[in-house]
Amino acid sequence: MILQTTRLVLREFNLNDFEAFAHIVADPEVMRFSLFGPMNKEKALQYFQQRILGHYHNHGFGLWAIIFENQAIGFAGLISQEIDREKKIELGYRLLPQYWGKGLATEACQGILKYAFENCKFKEIISIVEPTNVRSLRVAERVGMTLWKNTTYHGTAVGIYRIGPLLPS
Repeated sequence: MILQTTRLVLREFNLNDFEAFAHIVADPEVMRFSLFGPMNKEKALQYFQQRILGHYHNHGFGLWAIIFENQAIGFAGLISQEIDREKKIELGYRLLPQYWGKGLATEACQGILKYAFENCKFKEIISIVEPTNVRSLRVAERVGMTLWKNTTYHGTAVGIYRIGPLLPS
């Protein structure tokens, strides 16, 4: 387990989680604002092996399974990105549509930011958000991120939101 919030457990994916992951990334609504769009099993397996499991191995962190009521309902976490030739750490998140609007993404992201600043000692975290992705924009704002800049990411106009270390409450 990486972290636990009031309602969620976030943990590393393992090979036994592939079917749940494949179900999540096959959903057109979940992947609407994705560079890849919905993934078939073959693409999902390649992404799972390289960008999920490989990222843990190469960086010691990554995208983690969100467990709610004993089932994987999405993923969220920290992933390395390159934006305008700068290396950054992105807070990414995706949930199955039936879990939208319940505050679960915000809850997961608040826990991840605390983990990122306290455990990993990152100086800043970004999120890459398409302007029309209103739900994702709201999550970024609810966790304290503000618009840093607008740019183009893989041919798509996006806003880059960021946050520095959280201050003690």
